[in-house]
Amino acid sequence: MELTRITEANAIFFTDLCPEDILKNEHYIKLGVIEEGKPASVCAVTITGGLAHILWLYTAPEDRRRGCASFLLKEVLALLDGLDINGIEVDFHEDEEGLDTLLMEHGFLVGDELSLYRVPFREILYGARMEGVLAHRNQDVVAHPISGIKMMTPLIQFLKAHNVDPIFVDKISKRYSFVIMDSKGTITEGIFVAEWEEGDLHINYLIGDGSPQGMVDLVAALYDALIADQKDEGDLVFSDRLGAAASFVSMLTGNDEEEYQVSGLQYALKLPGQAAMA
Repeated sequence: MELTRITEANAIFFTDLCPEDILKNEHYIKLGVIEEGKPASVCAVTITGGLAHILWLYTAPEDRRRGCASFLLKEVLALLDGLDINGIEVDFHEDEEGLDTLLMEHGFLVGDELSLYRVPFREILYGARMEGVLAHRNQDVVAHPISGIKMMTPLIQFLKAHNVDPIFVDKISKRYSFVIMDSKGTITEGIFVAEWEEGDLHINYLIGDGSPQGMVDLVAALYDALIADQKDEGDLVFSDRLGAAASFVSMLTGNDEEEYQVSGLQYALKLPGQAAMA
C-alpha cells in the first residue's frame, strides 16, 4: 500500500475516484493510495477559518475492507497534526457505508447534522411576509454585487478579518453575492452565494454585525437579483448551526423551519487531543 500526493501530473489516474472539480483545484490538499499498482482511495482536504475540512474521502468498492481508507485517513491526520488548526470536520451522508465507524475509530465525534436547510425559491420570493420585510429595507444603504477589481482588496481584507480563506472568492457568484460598505469603502457585511450546476444557490457565508437590519438589506438585494432574473425555480441551500437564519427564513415563508431541514446528513469533528479508539 503506497501513499502519493495527487498533483496535476497524476490526477488523471484518480478521475474514477474523485470529482473533477476537486482534482483540479490546486488549493486543496489531495492524497491517494495505490494498492497493487492501481489507485484505490482518495482524500481531499481544505483549511478555512482555522478548521480543516475533509471534502472527499472515497475508496473504490473493490478495495474496501482492505484497510485503504484507514491507512489514508491515518496519514492525512498525521499531516494535519503538524499544522496550526483548531480541529478537523467532515460532512457526509448516512448512506456512505462504514464512514461513521471509520471516523470514530480515528478519534472523531460523529452525530446527526441537522443544520442544513433547503428552501424553494418560490416560498421565499412569494412568502407570506416578504413584502413586509422589504418595506423595512434601509433606503440609504446600497448592497454592492461582488464584481470589479476595485472590490477585491476590501473584500479580501473583510474575509481575512472574519477568518475566511480568500481563496473561496473564486467559487462565489458575482451575480448573487452582495456586500454593504461604509462611507470609507470598508465592507461591513456580506452575503456570499455559490451557484450550483442544478440551478440551486448555496449561501456559503452570511457575515454581519448580527443586527436584523443588516440581514434584511442583504436578503433584499438577493431578492432583487432573483426577481430580475425571473429565477424562481430551484432551492436556496444554507447551513445554520445557530438557528438565526433558519428562523428568519421561517418568518419569511410562514412555515416551520423543520420543514426545510435536510435529513440523512451526518457531521464529524475531531478536536486537538482527541484520541483514536483503541
